[in-house]
Parts: sequence; structure tokens; C-alpha cells
Amino acid sequence: MTIALLTVVIFAALGAWIVIGGAFEIRTVGAMALRSLVWLGIAFALSGKFKQSGSIKSGILGINR
Repeated sequence: MTIALLTVVIFAALGAWIVIGGAFEIRTVGAMALRSLVWLGIAFALSGKFKQSGSIKSGILGINR
């Protein structure tokens, strides 16, 4: 979840940079949007797995206690 949140924070910083007139390329905005969606999707998909299992090891290996 940390990577996802930090990616969104950096995306917001890019938005602030653009608003104050900083130089940017539209493909950078598109790449940041896609990157944010991917990391958020991964974070939310994995958050349910770890809450159910109770640990990272059992979540990754599929071990049920």
C-alpha cells in the first residue's frame, strides 16, 4: 500500500507543478495515471488476502492455519 500511496503523492506533486506552469509532457501524465491505477489495484487486491490470512507468509504461500 505504501508504494501506491507514494505514487499518488508524486502524481499530485506533478499536478501542482503543472498548475504553477512547469513544463511537462502529456505522456508523463498518462504514465503516472496508469502507474497509480496499477499500484492501487495491486495494493487493494493484496490487502484482502493479508487480512484474511493474518500474515504475509501464509498470504503468499496460501497456507491456512
